[in-house]
Amino acid sequence: MRFLLYTIRYATGHRGRFHFPFPYAGYLRRSRENFAELAEFIASGRLDAMGLVEVDGGSFRTGQRCQASMIARQQGYY
Repeated sequence: MRFLLYTIRYATGHRGRFHFPFPYAGYLRRSRENFAELAEFIASGRLDAMGLVEVDGGSFRTGQRCQASMIARQQGYY
């Protein structure tokens, strides 16, 4: 069985620019680019089950869409 437990941090990224121009500014950015990379990584794992922590349930970062639902749909889960 392949299982992934991943803290995705709202798909806001982790690079050096995360805290620019002030601490925790990364949480105010849109997550589209990072989310695409994250979804690709998850798809590469051919997982049986996954647990996601710090998932955006539908804020301005994702255009009011739930990240868990988007990943589930892409992976063929429900």
